[in-house]
Amino acid sequence: MPHRHRAEHNTAPSEKKDGSSPCKRVLLIDDNEDYCKTLAEILRHEGYQVEHTTDTSRGLELISAHCFDIAILDYYMRGMSGIDLLKRIKAKNPGTRVFIVTGKPFIETAIKNDMVSHLVEGIVTKASSITVMLDKLRGDR
Repeated sequence: MPHRHRAEHNTAPSEKKDGSSPCKRVLLIDDNEDYCKTLAEILRHEGYQVEHTTDTSRGLELISAHCFDIAILDYYMRGMSGIDLLKRIKAKNPGTRVFIVTGKPFIETAIKNDMVSHLVEGIVTKASSITVMLDKLRGDR
């Protein structure tokens, strides 16, 4: 059975859990469908407006069509790396905070070798707790 790529959009402004003002827009691109869907649901529950996809081509379409406050990109993906997507996002909107997620440890060196470490807000391993991810998105270190 062929792998199906899904993109889901949440275009209406969401309220945060406490009912306060509309949230930040997040782009999530990860070729692991379960991880992508689960993280998108958690982020929505936390009050973020999330567009997510498992397909890098669809990710490029979203990057071209919208500006995002935050982007969460898998480092290793079929078709295009998270670094390639990072460069496209930053070229369009330098203010987007970009986080790289990975299932592999020690990618900091690879990111430095790609000479993009100054463009990356943070690196989060998929094994990290969701609390670590949320803290990084909020700017807590």
